[in-house]
Amino acid sequence: MKILRPALYSGIFYSADPDNLRLQLKYYLDHPSESNHETIKALVVPHAGYDYSGRTAGSTYAQVRGKTKPKRIVLVGPNHQNAHNGGLISDYTALQTPLRL
Repeated sequence: MKILRPALYSGIFYSADPDNLRLQLKYYLDHPSESNHETIKALVVPHAGYDYSGRTAGSTYAQVRGKTKPKRIVLVGPNHQNAHNGGLISDYTALQTPLRL
């Protein structure tokens, strides 16, 4: 059973409009910085609003664009909602986006 995490920051960190979001993502992915990495084991990507981190995130994801899909994706991020000591593992199995992916 799919447990969907809602897109809590849609319209805040990134556009809630699917067409605008597609254009924004295309721009960031199509304008990466130079890379000389042949084998990528992991990515460290910022998670701030796209106005602040989009160019860096796009350059990072562009490094793996068109390559073999990974066997596993692990998302690690801070908890901004409440104070908590230690780590948490989410029950969500899918992430909602304005793109309906």
